[in-house]
Amino acid sequence: MGNIADFIASLKRRIADSEDAGVNALPFENDKIAQIMDYYQLKGPEIYKLFHVFRKMDVEGTGYINLDNLYYLLGEEIGIISPYLERFFSLIQKQNPDKANFLEFLPVLATFCLFTKEQIVSFVFSLLDHDNDGYISKKDMLTFASTERFGLPIFPQNFLISIDSVELERPDKISAQIFTKIEQEILFLIYPAIRLQQSLRREFGGEDMWENVYKRLLRVENEEEKKQQQEYFNEEQIGRAH
Repeated sequence: MGNIADFIASLKRRIADSEDAGVNALPFENDKIAQIMDYYQLKGPEIYKLFHVFRKMDVEGTGYINLDNLYYLLGEEIGIISPYLERFFSLIQKQNPDKANFLEFLPVLATFCLFTKEQIVSFVFSLLDHDNDGYISKKDMLTFASTERFGLPIFPQNFLISIDSVELERPDKISAQIFTKIEQEILFLIYPAIRLQQSLRREFGGEDMWENVYKRLLRVENEEEKKQQQEYFNEEQIGRAH
């Protein structure tokens, strides 16, 4: 599945022209849907399930949803997943910064719902790495833990205390690798992202559906790896024959 940087780059390549699609058409009538289905190993009935939830969120029938629609669907208008949900929405490659159509929304939804634990940790790191230089600091984590929504703190005070107590050789320069190593000490920063994934999976298709999609993806990746190994072996044999 790759890391968060690979994910974003892949989305930019695969859905750059999605805004040209007719958003009110059935999803199967669009070539981009077929590409997304193939890439994520999603089946027709699963696409219809996801499209049904999308249409339910689109209460005004415009063909678009916004961040507030997602907040309402998940019942998280005020809660610890708020900054994680906002980061999720910001990753959607949207023609309009405030709203997304189904084609724009689907790849990010599928990718996030299929994230492994390691990829979720990478997602949280990218959320904290505001300047995208590959490093964060303890100050970044403290600032994040002080986030407010509607004038109310999102995280309890003991989060700040826990972050402050983490011992680091370079608190001003924490790489993604170091962030992964201290993960157990800052689980409260990771957990909301895991909870967001669980909520999205539950609302969009259900846990069983996403588990089946993940298994299909693994099978395809394993088959591709075997194919590449066989091609490499064949090339080696041809080289030796000459």
